[in-house]
Amino acid sequence: DFKRSMELAPECLGTKVFYAEVYLVEEEKEEEFEKILKEVLAAPAGPKEIGPENILDKKRAEELLRKKEKLF
Repeated sequence: DFKRSMELAPECLGTKVFYAEVYLVEEEKEEEFEKILKEVLAAPAGPKEIGPENILDKKRAEELLRKKEKLF
């Protein structure tokens, strides 16, 4: 489940982005969607092993926030 994955690997920003994009949009939880994506943007890139992936996840979070009005 998403919450457990985020607890086990908080440095993996992709899980939060996917959670917001898939689950929170489906459940129409706009406030939590915005909160989670802003957390992603504020987070460091993380360990060098996943830094490049996290940078892409941050870009996806920006895109989703820009599209928020269309998603909700």
